[in-house]
Amino acid sequence: MEQNPNGVTLNILSAAAKRPLGASHKDPIPERINMLKDLLIKYRQLKHTLYIGNKNLITHLDTNLYYSKEVKNISLLTKQFKSNKEAELFAQRTNSTSLNYFTFFNIDEMKHSELLAFLLNPRSSHGQGNLFLSVFLTELGIDQPELNFWSVTNEKDRIDVLLHRESPHSLVVIENKSNYAHDQPNQLYRYWYHQIYLRNPNLNYETDDYLRHFRILYLTPNKKKVLDYHSLDKPSYLLDEKLPPIVPIKITNWSFDEEIVKIIYNSIKEINPKNYRLKEYLEQYILLIKQL
Repeated sequence: MEQNPNGVTLNILSAAAKRPLGASHKDPIPERINMLKDLLIKYRQLKHTLYIGNKNLITHLDTNLYYSKEVKNISLLTKQFKSNKEAELFAQRTNSTSLNYFTFFNIDEMKHSELLAFLLNPRSSHGQGNLFLSVFLTELGIDQPELNFWSVTNEKDRIDVLLHRESPHSLVVIENKSNYAHDQPNQLYRYWYHQIYLRNPNLNYETDDYLRHFRILYLTPNKKKVLDYHSLDKPSYLLDEKLPPIVPIKITNWSFDEEIVKIIYNSIKEINPKNYRLKEYLEQYILLIKQL
């Protein structure tokens, strides 16, 4: 007869339970009750022992299975890393994909403004005329961007990039924050006052029609950099009480890694496919932008 871990057999328990009460004078009722109680206690101990053993066994199996999956995942990741590294080395050998000549120079905020003005200026040496400027102004929502002459200046009157057209009178102020610089108090208000208000004092700001000709563009590396609103406050040296306390023009928020990259990509589509020199320049500039 098979013995359980506590020395009690299930057959004994079954036999004791089935024996008729009072069947023998040698087996009085109190003794049988005590025996049944004792067997019941041992049975519960046996049940508990089996439960704990199975639980530990299941936990052990689950743990082994978990670590087995982790080892497999690590193995797969290691293989994937090696595969990616080999692909990167192959790309390096065939196309020098990590080579970017912009990294050899200190491209600070002023240099980014110069590079942007270079692209937007139709008379620059890129030879594409108003291609970049037209794509830029169209994305910005300026009316008839291809019409008449636009002047493009860089770091003039303390403005990073200024786009100006006499007819129809249009003006775009670009404030470049590519280096995450802090906004100066009253800065955008001063730009609005000197560049837009003094030339167009009767401009109506109650509707958005003016935005088709006049913009202040706040240009950041990415959308994480936000405008400090003290830049919009009226400076104390402007004593005219008719002036609003806050700049009335809506500020346009763009980022290098979104709108500027989009404009460059859209411009590349219009460039002669054989103009490898300019296309490579633009693609490397995009890589530089994405590292801002």
